[in-house]
Amino acid sequence: MSEQKPTTRPQVAQSPMRGFGPGGGNVARMMQAGEKAKDFKGTMKSLIRYMRPFRYWILAVVIFAIASTTFSIISPKLLGHMT
Repeated sequence: MSEQKPTTRPQVAQSPMRGFGPGGGNVARMMQAGEKAKDFKGTMKSLIRYMRPFRYWILAVVIFAIASTTFSIISPKLLGHMT
């Protein structure tokens, strides 16, 4: 004869309160303000120094973003006058 296998599956332990993301959490913990930098001015100087080699690329992205916004505002008006 064949062996009989158990018909029930093993239960996995679950935490009673599961929050968002890994590690869970509750709403009060999510609403807390972030940590403040100890030396904000020094951190900003360091960040600007780090991004200095990319300044032309950043400038190009800002210019294209402004142009894109301008064209998306103007184009419906132009199409309205054409038709």
